[in-house]
Amino acid sequence: MAAKNISTTVTPVFIHIPKTAGTFVRRRIVSDYRNVGCAYPTPPFKRIADLTDAEIQCLKLCDAVIGHETFHAFHAIYGDSAKYYTILRNPVDRLISYYNHAMSYFDKYRHQKVTPAKFLEDKSNIELDNIQVRYLCGRPYGLPIDRSDLDRAKDLVAKDIISVGIQEFLGESIRRQEIFKQKDLEKHERENVSMFGFSRQSLTESEINAFRSRSALDMELYSFCLSRFQSEY
Repeated sequence: MAAKNISTTVTPVFIHIPKTAGTFVRRRIVSDYRNVGCAYPTPPFKRIADLTDAEIQCLKLCDAVIGHETFHAFHAIYGDSAKYYTILRNPVDRLISYYNHAMSYFDKYRHQKVTPAKFLEDKSNIELDNIQVRYLCGRPYGLPIDRSDLDRAKDLVAKDIISVGIQEFLGESIRRQEIFKQKDLEKHERENVSMFGFSRQSLTESEINAFRSRSALDMELYSFCLSRFQSEY
């Protein structure tokens, strides 16, 4: 692994929330930096909790880092020596996308699909429990999200500790966030798209409301960040 440029004092860290254009973002960051560290639960990568001390030291030497990890997990390694970035997505659309992904790739649903309402009843699936708030506030897995976590997440954004882009304004988000060196979206294509293709247009109002209710705190966080984002135009 190549040594980190000694002139770089702040490591850009991207908190990759699932189903928020992160596959495209990761490819862009990998092309922008010489030495990118990745923290993911699927091989060939590892989650931070599974890294050895030597592997954590290697991660610290990277020019930029991205992964499915919470702010808390990254901050435990980098503290104030990193600048943190993420992109949020409308929670209803994110959950619909995640539902499509689950129906396409999860073994339990591959041969026996379930309705959106039935899918949302799964209390054991942490991805359904206000995951965008969890990634920003750092609440450990296994513990439910509450309003104090939302307040913590909003505070981190308000203090600019975490720079938030909005997927629905992806081009403008990339232009604003310093972690991205290439600012154009000319080659942007949708990636990691599920074969199962539900959309807002194909769901009933009752089903959409169920997605909205399941992600109520995420909805508040998204509205807060979207308002900040639009006020900076």
